[in-house]
Amino acid sequence: MPIILGLIIFAVAAYAANVTGDADTFGWFMLGGPFVIPIGAFVLWLVAKVFGALFRRPSKD
Repeated sequence: MPIILGLIIFAVAAYAANVTGDADTFGWFMLGGPFVIPIGAFVLWLVAKVFGALFRRPSKD
């Protein structure tokens, strides 16, 4: 899993540098990506847990 996440960060950084046309974008994204992506993943997980708790169907036990 860490290898896949690293490849995704690298690919997004390369894409951002290509879109902006600035090679410095790649460096800034590679510096910030490892800090921003886990926080974003945590927020998505937390939102999913909250929505799951709010809209859970009653069990048929």
